[in-house]
Amino acid sequence: MSRPGRKRAIVAREKNGRPSRAQHPVEAMEAVVLAQPHRRGSTDRRCASVFGRFCLRLKLRQELTEAGEEYAATVKRWRAAKGVPTPFHNEASGSGRGAADATVAIWQRQMLAMERAMMEAGLKALLAVKQLTLDGNELGMDQDGPAVEGLMALAVHLGVMRKGAHPWM
Repeated sequence: MSRPGRKRAIVAREKNGRPSRAQHPVEAMEAVVLAQPHRRGSTDRRCASVFGRFCLRLKLRQELTEAGEEYAATVKRWRAAKGVPTPFHNEASGSGRGAADATVAIWQRQMLAMERAMMEAGLKALLAVKQLTLDGNELGMDQDGPAVEGLMALAVHLGVMRKGAHPWM
């Protein structure tokens, strides 16, 4: 026996009886990520930045990627605390008081020590790593070698790799 009125659609429903509006949220987000042109179908998180894509292209070890990211984070924290203008404006939340002077001094010492370690590999190495990690610019093919040397020197300084280790996977 059928009831009078509109027929009920046969769909997945929420607990309150309404038809579900969620369309597999994880799959939908993954489809958006895969459609981004710089990712070329890869879901690897390193595809999101120029530096990460550089590391993937050269198949560098994860330790080098982490060293470059740590350098970039230290410099960005120091720049933000000092009020140095940056090319990218992040909407950050905070108390507005900023970091303590002692903390800013620690970041500065860390940053300078990292840059000295990269300078041991040469000025080209330091500039290539800065261009990749801080500026977000692609490198020319002739700069790949110095960038890898700079990242190796940085990783050795940070203690994540031993001197003379192989930079590739």
